[in-house]
Amino acid sequence: MHTLSKLLLSLLGALLLLAAAERVQAAEPQPCQRLNAALNEDQRKKAVAWLRQEFPGTNFSFDYTCKVDAKRIAVAVVDFVGLQSAVYLLDVSRDEAEPRKLVEGAVEAPVVLARPGGGLDLFFVQQQPDKALLLRSYRIANLDSGALDTLFEIHFDPQSRGCANAPGLPRVLVAAALRFADMNKDGTPDIVLDREIEDCATHKNQRGDQVFLATPQGWRPRP
Repeated sequence: MHTLSKLLLSLLGALLLLAAAERVQAAEPQPCQRLNAALNEDQRKKAVAWLRQEFPGTNFSFDYTCKVDAKRIAVAVVDFVGLQSAVYLLDVSRDEAEPRKLVEGAVEAPVVLARPGGGLDLFFVQQQPDKALLLRSYRIANLDSGALDTLFEIHFDPQSRGCANAPGLPRVLVAAALRFADMNKDGTPDIVLDREIEDCATHKNQRGDQVFLATPQGWRPRP
């Protein structure tokens, strides 16, 4: 009996360690992959069948694919001719994929992020021409409710001329780099934007970071 008790305790300990490891893995940011590289064979077949049915012709393709969970994938569809690029959430647990549109327009650098409590979001960047520059938006899509939120938005000059190419603007993003780090030590990675911004009034560059902390309700700027 004593030996059986020790065996059961050892088994329980192993199961608890496995569960903890799965929670840590689930909390890690999951970058989406180009084309359909994030999908297994069954998901790929269903996603391609849906794409061909939804967008007949050869002008549409997958720009990014993201594994969300056992039932859902996110796909960024790019339109090489028109303006119909968008991100869809597909339920691939059925015989035919069931879609829900999440985001209008093309996206860059999409990543699936976890929030404390188990909520999942899609973080991404969007850019559009504005005032001879690009208006860059760092955005979040809630993968359960579909709600969209813009975390940070600023004009960016890809030619690195800053305010000289942006008369009338108060500031211009000069350089930026994204990373994910557990800033408030709760076990869930937060969004960190390291950025350099030129103040167009003083023409001085300001370096720093913009941090958005993961909470069960969403992402909030660090005070």
